[in-house]
Amino acid sequence: MVCISRVRVRCAKGMASANVPSLIMWAAAILVLGAWSGQAAEPPTPQKSPVALSNTTIPLAEHPQGRQMMATAARQASLVDIRVQFLDKTYKKDVYVREPVTGKKARVSCRRFRGVSGFTMRIDEPQFTLTTKGLTISENISRISAQGIKVKWQLGPCVENTAGIGVSMSDVTFVYKARPMLTFDGNGICRLTFNQASDNFRVKIGGFNITGVQNDLDKLIKDAFRESMNVTLNGMYGQLISDELMKVTVDVCGRG
Repeated sequence: MVCISRVRVRCAKGMASANVPSLIMWAAAILVLGAWSGQAAEPPTPQKSPVALSNTTIPLAEHPQGRQMMATAARQASLVDIRVQFLDKTYKKDVYVREPVTGKKARVSCRRFRGVSGFTMRIDEPQFTLTTKGLTISENISRISAQGIKVKWQLGPCVENTAGIGVSMSDVTFVYKARPMLTFDGNGICRLTFNQASDNFRVKIGGFNITGVQNDLDKLIKDAFRESMNVTLNGMYGQLISDELMKVTVDVCGRG
């Protein structure tokens, strides 16, 4: 409030004698008048919104939902049946002796195995590490069981037998590596590129038990199973993971 008086001394005295609450009230009134005059305080500066991904290529790990996308794909892959077919190969470890006269080796016993049919398996939901350098999947399949697998074998006499066997495997492990990338066009629509590492992974089998043939053939049978799984998984595991990740990618950012 402005003090208006014809007598300056009296006005000054009035101001000096005003108590503190009165001064606060006058100050508040001045602020209100300032608000009425349009001199309000400036609003806070808004946060910048994140820049949309467009015309760029990034590792999957750099996408805000990259890890969640990979987890969904891995979970879906564990629901797919994988058909493993035996290699066209006879595994053998025949027994030979050397003839005392000629010194030549002579076969005295056969030990051979050949898988004819195949079997179906599923993978467990894997553990994985996703970084800007790439994807590493550590698979540990707790158990694989199959029955009625058609095989041919020889043990002792070199006579081929045909039978149906059962198998139970535990702690089947392998490591798979790839580099998933996302490429965004000008509209922010993405496309997945999935490059598998050049080095092929190797399947390792922990526990192994068969029924239907003699245990003398265990080593040969285990080799046959391991090699057939190596070839099958090398050929299709990466495609399986890629296909499932592609489906997730389309849902997240592959549509306009």
